[in-house]
Amino acid sequence: MQRQNLWRCTLIPALMSVVLCLPADASAQIDTTAVNVKDLKGTDPQQSQSAIGDGKADDTAAIQAGADLAKARSHVLKPEGGSYLGSSTTLYFPAGRYLISDEINLGPYTNIVSDSRAIIEQKTEGKRCFVFNNAYTISIQGLRFLGGKHQIWIDNKNVDSTMLDISECEFQLSSDYAIVTQGTASPTDSHMSANLMINKCKFIRPRKVLRNVCDYAVVRDTWVTIGCENFDRDSAAFMNTSGVLMFDNMIGVPVFGSIDAQGRQSLDSKGVDRVRWIDNYGSVLAQKSRFGGEFGGIPIVHHFGLPDTKYPKMGQTVLIENSWICAGPRMRKDSAVVTLREGIPQLLRIVGNSNLVDGTLILNEAPSLPAFLKANPEMKDRIQFEIHSNMTWPATMAIPAELRSFQLPKAKQ
Repeated sequence: MQRQNLWRCTLIPALMSVVLCLPADASAQIDTTAVNVKDLKGTDPQQSQSAIGDGKADDTAAIQAGADLAKARSHVLKPEGGSYLGSSTTLYFPAGRYLISDEINLGPYTNIVSDSRAIIEQKTEGKRCFVFNNAYTISIQGLRFLGGKHQIWIDNKNVDSTMLDISECEFQLSSDYAIVTQGTASPTDSHMSANLMINKCKFIRPRKVLRNVCDYAVVRDTWVTIGCENFDRDSAAFMNTSGVLMFDNMIGVPVFGSIDAQGRQSLDSKGVDRVRWIDNYGSVLAQKSRFGGEFGGIPIVHHFGLPDTKYPKMGQTVLIENSWICAGPRMRKDSAVVTLREGIPQLLRIVGNSNLVDGTLILNEAPSLPAFLKANPEMKDRIQFEIHSNMTWPATMAIPAELRSFQLPKAKQ
């Protein structure tokens, strides 16, 4: 059959009004009914059960059936000269508390919506909640996740133009990273050519928040509370293994202490052992964000990446601007905005921030850095620090002597 070039717009009355452009000869084949997990029979009379969502029944089988039904109704094509296109039926969760005892496997094109903040609770220790293998275009809106090892797991074989959108969701008490992205192209390539957007979400005391391997990941308009009850020592809330991780208007609340009946604060000496916000092997950008000062705060970035010695010799970047940078109390020897663990970013910019009290701007713990610079003397001109206009106490926060040569003169800033 020859392809028809005639396209027409069809208005779909479903969960929401959506306008889709479809080939004129294909519109009759598209079933646009949203899959309601509490009414699977209403979508497909052959379904034998639906989810209950009463916080008592095990809804695993019914939710998986709904996910399979939505996946079966996906329509995917690859136009000549273009990229993959997919249209997927919405998987809809009405209000309820849905208990699951196993992992829910979802398709590469998935739209999940709850306009009533449905709760997904994993009851089996060590199990993930939602698993997206070979993900390509994923949208998750309005769900609340409780328990489980990872609450959202997303992977693919480094497929270009992957788009991942997680909005208005809440994540509580995961036993590892709440959200994980993972490349599966090869055992040595965990990178994903993807854009991950986490928008208007809330994270309450997960053991860790996010493991990012995407080209670009944005955490925007989001609340994050972490605490000593379940946090691992010598670990970070966010792991950025590659690409750019950006924070925009994030509120971070570190609760690594306690308050007695008289209102006096005390640190949990065990709970604060080397904890921090971000482990970075790529680039980190933070703006208009709050790395909070509860119990003095915690260190912000531990940087592990070495400069790039290959052409064009442009490596990682760490930018923190117009933010609260409460980076830990004076009694903690590791309190710092940026700690150099194994390498150094080629551009470090700390500008226009406030609320750094008694902490340190930069802490150098990179034992291999002197040897690296000696072996690559040309890299000394490829590393730049821009640090100014920060509200700190004491007013001047010294940069380690061995790093001062990288500080740009004010005339060049």
